[in-house]
Amino acid sequence: MTRRNLTQIARLAVALTLVILALSYLMITRQTGSWTPWFVPVHEDGVRNFLATMFYFEHAAREWPLDVLLAGAVGGAAAFGLGPARTARAAPFWLGAAGVTVVIFLGAAITESGRTLWLNLAQMHTRPGAPLMQGAHWYYHVLSRLALLVAAVALGLAARGATGAAARGWAALLAAPALFAVISALFYDPGLMRNALYNPVFLGHQARELFTHGLTSLPLAAAACLFCAPRPDGPVRGRLLLAGAVLMSLALALGLYIAVGALTRDALSQGQSTDIGVLIFPHFFEHFLGYCLVPFVAAGTYVSLTARAGRASP
Repeated sequence: MTRRNLTQIARLAVALTLVILALSYLMITRQTGSWTPWFVPVHEDGVRNFLATMFYFEHAAREWPLDVLLAGAVGGAAAFGLGPARTARAAPFWLGAAGVTVVIFLGAAITESGRTLWLNLAQMHTRPGAPLMQGAHWYYHVLSRLALLVAAVALGLAARGATGAAARGWAALLAAPALFAVISALFYDPGLMRNALYNPVFLGHQARELFTHGLTSLPLAAAACLFCAPRPDGPVRGRLLLAGAVLMSLALALGLYIAVGALTRDALSQGQSTDIGVLIFPHFFEHFLGYCLVPFVAAGTYVSLTARAGRASP
């Protein structure tokens, strides 16, 4: 594998996200009958227009911890599997992440309130009308985010197997999944766990989240790291490639469980809308602010973790 190969993979990852967003926009224009649906209700709640869906600050605030964790996992996987980043300057990436975070937090506080911002960060908000419960939103995502984190670890193993790179060890690869486990334990509630496993509302939400982030946030985070990656120069390691394939299979199996559970338990009938198109296509744009955040955090994590190794390299 060459540096050019890594850049091509990164470009394909970005292209995938752009194609998904373009197709989703086209479907929204078909649903609304307008090529410029900026002020037309498109959200599943039947109220939010296209722009309000893109800049849904309250939603972005409660997704913020999950987005940062996923991006950190990808950055750690890159540090494990791609070798020292070509730049040692992580500050621009962290400034970008801080800027997006400020926009999200201020937007949520201004459009709602400071208390609402805190309740969302505490993972208490889920859907309109649902009771507030600490950790409820986290468990709306626990299985889908676990699948994405396992996929990130799998990509890190596969990258190290393919490039032979060695900048950081297992701690970088496993830190984000470990933090995810700790937070899940802090929020743990038997009822929430049962709901995450069996409740059609929870399963339906997780299926949509996995579909959305698997096609957008994960590729964007990976691309940001790949653009910073050096030229691979190590031997191919078949065992790591195999381990990555096995873990990716586990992530896909968990995703299949979520999807089958949502379908067999008729999750569609439990949504805010029963139109699958309304539930899926605007949802890609509902995470727009997260797409702005994730690449900065992923690249910042990668560069920060490998800066010292990069300076030590010949």
